[in-house]
Amino acid sequence: MKQISFKSYLDKEISLYVHDTADVISFEIERDKRWFEQDLLEHIANAHRFHGVIVDVGANIGNHSKFFMEYLVFQRMICVEPHITNYNILRANTDGDERVELVRAACGAQPGECGLVSLLDRNYGMVKCAQGTGTKIVTVDDLCGGYHERVTLLKIDVEGDEVA
Repeated sequence: MKQISFKSYLDKEISLYVHDTADVISFEIERDKRWFEQDLLEHIANAHRFHGVIVDVGANIGNHSKFFMEYLVFQRMICVEPHITNYNILRANTDGDERVELVRAACGAQPGECGLVSLLDRNYGMVKCAQGTGTKIVTVDDLCGGYHERVTLLKIDVEGDEVA
């Protein structure tokens, strides 16, 4: 893990942790000196700045979560990431914010356990649940718990398993 800095949306100086090894998202952030999917994130900030609870499923290294922390007003954010390396960087990027809850798990239709399988070299975000154990599976309903009525932003990026 390494820390990079860049001038961002609204000309704000941002410090972000990224992978120090070859990873597509980290590489793009460092190369472009901007958030990954910045146009989408700016649209969210401009159109929907105020939130109750944000749920970020497939949080990866925390690119979107950190953007939300910097530019949105919210009460609570729940970030879910199953990959241990991504999770550790996510934790560094959200460290110290009491509004943020981190969950190291995969999301699925039913709670349980799975094994993780990497689909692409140089892309820590491209993992899928497979037969096996070691990674907890939680449902979005279980994550939201007593927050259901206050969830105002639900971001799900789970590499094609959104329909599962």
